[in-house]
Amino acid sequence: IGCSNLPQEDSPVLEIINIRHPHGRSALVTRVIDGDTFEISTWEKVRLICIDTPERGDAGYKEATDYLKNLTLNRNVRLERDFSDKDRYGRLLRYVYDEDDEFVNRLIVLNGYGKAYPYKPDVSRCPEILEAERTAKEQKIGIWGQEDGN
Repeated sequence: IGCSNLPQEDSPVLEIINIRHPHGRSALVTRVIDGDTFEISTWEKVRLICIDTPERGDAGYKEATDYLKNLTLNRNVRLERDFSDKDRYGRLLRYVYDEDDEFVNRLIVLNGYGKAYPYKPDVSRCPEILEAERTAKEQKIGIWGQEDGN
């Protein structure tokens, strides 16, 4: 079987692919800590940007943690930086994309496992996440379906 249909090194198709993910880095998720934090194979902890999920002991904690596990645990994800590299706890601050290139930060909020949490200066993708929150609230999904969901 020939490979003549594959893009060549100087192909515009390859340029588009490279431009699409200019800041991404692939990493294997080895442990999920909670609904918005996980650890990768380099032992670094990653905190998802622009979202906040319930803390241990709060309603929705287990569901949010399990959801992030289902999306990422033992899988390669793409990490994309915004403005800041790390938070005050030394965790990498990243937007995360799963193996299907789905935007994990947005999915967590869209499916009602967390809330949008814009925190400057890392807000470039927050409009998408805020829109996902509006949708989840309107449809009373997850935390928004609970009596105390704001």
